[in-house]
Amino acid sequence: MKNKVSKFSKKFYVFLILFFGLSALGVTYASWSSNLRINAQMSTGVMDILFDKQEDKKYIVSVADADDNVSSPIEAEFNILEKEKELEILFNESLPIKELMKGKMLKIEFPLTPSDESTITKLKSTKLDTLKEGDMLEMYAQNAILAKDGIGYFLKNSGRDFMMPLKFEVYRTLNTDKDDMNKNIGEMNGQIYLKLKEESIEQLKLLPTNLKIGNNELEENTNLTLKEKELVSTAGNGVIVIYSCEIPFNMFQNESEEKDSAK
Repeated sequence: MKNKVSKFSKKFYVFLILFFGLSALGVTYASWSSNLRINAQMSTGVMDILFDKQEDKKYIVSVADADDNVSSPIEAEFNILEKEKELEILFNESLPIKELMKGKMLKIEFPLTPSDESTITKLKSTKLDTLKEGDMLEMYAQNAILAKDGIGYFLKNSGRDFMMPLKFEVYRTLNTDKDDMNKNIGEMNGQIYLKLKEESIEQLKLLPTNLKIGNNELEENTNLTLKEKELVSTAGNGVIVIYSCEIPFNMFQNESEEKDSAK
């Protein structure tokens, strides 16, 4: 016997920690470490969605325009963590801030798969539509570090200019390869797009490109995390600002059926 399930939406939460590097010669992005957490449970059935460990090549970060034309792939490491519901992304190169400031978007792609316990068999695909305003995401600065010759220092009063929140528009899409109502879930790929809002672009343009700090004013920051130390050692001379944010990722079930109930 099959039970009908009505259409609904379910939010998935994506936890991101963003590392920005601002060099003395201009604004550049240093690195980004992010955690995507998915944990879905519903009363009408169980939708247990996992990151797909079998599809390594489908974890991609790149730059995309409004028509979803992709360019400038970004080298990154993807680590699937606890219970296959958390994904850590570690960037191995600077993010192309100039492209983002011109209106292009950072695109994160990741494959998803239902677990053996999942009873939901149909999901609704969604498409990118940048003609509509995306959800607003505001990232708040958690810390600012002065990197000089591979050592991290406190910025003190000079860091106030860099501790500004940044605003993004967020777009989320889901691709499935089986929209036929008589078929079960096939391949699923989620996408998150981050687009800098104009007001943040203007703020970035106003940031100082040179800092004058005497050697006697430098105080080494010995409380850095391992990731912060890695950033300091690779980002070059400049400022690293750490941001954190939370992004809801919506997936929709089609008006469909659960798996056959066991009798």
